[in-house]
Amino acid sequence: MFTFFRYIIQLGIHPENNLGFNQRLKNYNIFTLSCALISFAYLLFMLANAYFLFASFFFILVSLFTIVLVLHHYRKYYKSRILVLFSTCFSVFLLGMFFGPNAGFRLYFFVAPLIVFSIFKYNETKQVVLSFLLYIACFSILQYTAFTDYQPVFKITTEFSQLLFNINASFTFIFAIVLTSSISRFYLSFAQRLKSKNNDLMEVQMKLENLVEEKNVLLAETHHRVKNNLAMVSGIFDLQLMTERHPSNIEILKKSQNRIRSMSLVHELLYQHPNIMDIDLAEYTQKLVENIKKSISSVQPIDFICQLDSIPIDLSRAIPLGLIINEVLTNSIKHAFNQMDRGEILIQIRQSDKHFQILIQDNGAGFDVNDEKQSESLGLDLIQALSAQLNAEYSFVNQKGTVFSIQIQNYV
Repeated sequence: MFTFFRYIIQLGIHPENNLGFNQRLKNYNIFTLSCALISFAYLLFMLANAYFLFASFFFILVSLFTIVLVLHHYRKYYKSRILVLFSTCFSVFLLGMFFGPNAGFRLYFFVAPLIVFSIFKYNETKQVVLSFLLYIACFSILQYTAFTDYQPVFKITTEFSQLLFNINASFTFIFAIVLTSSISRFYLSFAQRLKSKNNDLMEVQMKLENLVEEKNVLLAETHHRVKNNLAMVSGIFDLQLMTERHPSNIEILKKSQNRIRSMSLVHELLYQHPNIMDIDLAEYTQKLVENIKKSISSVQPIDFICQLDSIPIDLSRAIPLGLIINEVLTNSIKHAFNQMDRGEILIQIRQSDKHFQILIQDNGAGFDVNDEKQSESLGLDLIQALSAQLNAEYSFVNQKGTVFSIQIQNYV
């Protein structure tokens, strides 16, 4: 017998359905089975008392609830819900009209909220509201008959009416306990599943956070090692400079050393920054300017004016931009102020919605674009190649000195 009941409760449950739907379907099956058993008990009671007409009515009810379970088996869930809703509502209504208000059939309407929430989800607002309106309408009509001289369709004795009332009150109480218990188990199971999923998500999140932390540590260590390696290369250049006597070779070595330092500075900032994926272009440019000032000696004093917007950039942009800034500043320091007592260099970074612009302007002698020696230098070749790598546009303009400008698109 218990095996049979377990089979009925499992009708319609399928692995393709989500766990919440299957658990609600179990409650739905429990409700339908309870309705069928109560109707069957009334069927036996009416047969025992030779009320064959009433017995036929309860036989129809048992058949309807059986059809609902068959629809569950064939996964016709929507049709089954409509059928069980009308079956419960109108059967109780008709029984109340047949036997009168004193028989107690209207008591079943008090468990209507439990019935509705066993059939529908709380967020199925339209179905829930219409179901409540249907139950309320039927209950209101029965209540109206209780305060009028309504005569029931079937004449029954007062004793039999009282017996039906007692039976209906008992069944209503049992029905309420069964539905409350099944709904409580559903929400308890639902809460436990949510808690389990939440614990699983927290565990996954902790693992991901650990992986991210490990990745950050590895990246930081990589940047640190690259910086150290570049510092070692720069140190080799220092050793070479100590033994080199030819001025042109010394200049070439110092320019190369500054290029290496500009790349090393990127890795140093990435290693020190909390977000090792990006660095602040303003901070990077400021430190780059300080390094160039220390490494390149100038006869004339030079004032550096920095007007820098804070812009986060990644490694793929930082190194080319650093090399470009290094080339332009080096060229200005070495060649712009040869015939002046004092020089001034403005470094400006401004950001707009679609791009950001780097402007480097000096008040020196200017840049001669027709000078083959200047136009064919390695520095300009580097600027041209790195600008193409950044998909950027650059220009040199003579305007009371040299004005270099490069415009870079923001990330989309």
